[in-house]
Amino acid sequence: MRNAITRLGVRGTLVLVLAILVAGVVGLARLLGDAAPRREPAPDGAPPTAASTVDPTEGDDGVVTSPKPPADDPAVRTAATAFLEAWLRSDLSADAWQDGLTSLATKDLVDRLDGVDPVTVPAKRTTGAAQLIAKQSDFAQVDVPVDTGRVSLRLLRADGRWLVDGVDWERA
Repeated sequence: MRNAITRLGVRGTLVLVLAILVAGVVGLARLLGDAAPRREPAPDGAPPTAASTVDPTEGDDGVVTSPKPPADDPAVRTAATAFLEAWLRSDLSADAWQDGLTSLATKDLVDRLDGVDPVTVPAKRTTGAAQLIAKQSDFAQVDVPVDTGRVSLRLLRADGRWLVDGVDWERA
């Protein structure tokens, strides 16, 4: 080894050491780097193709259509309206307000509203009818316009009754 170094000289030795370092760094970068995945040829020798995610028999997929609105359900709208009327009762004491919501909401929502002062409810009155936005067999969403924006209620079906499980308010 010493004999080879003396034959190369100082410059040759430095060039060899640098070449080894560069090869090591490049090799390490390839091992650890985020290189683009390689495309392997298909097993039958055919060129690889992209998988289609659209059924070609479905027709033109370029036009987006809005989903149909859900069929009206008076039971859902009635439950939502009754809850909202009780929720807007800011003239009650906190305990009386909470009691008024108990039979109209899930236990989870009643627990989350525990300790809320009805004076802090961000609306005073409705300004339009409840509108069914989404409905499934055990879930519904109803939006109601109020004097300060819109209240969105999430309802769950429990024991044959619709109960409010969530209240969101959006300022107009």
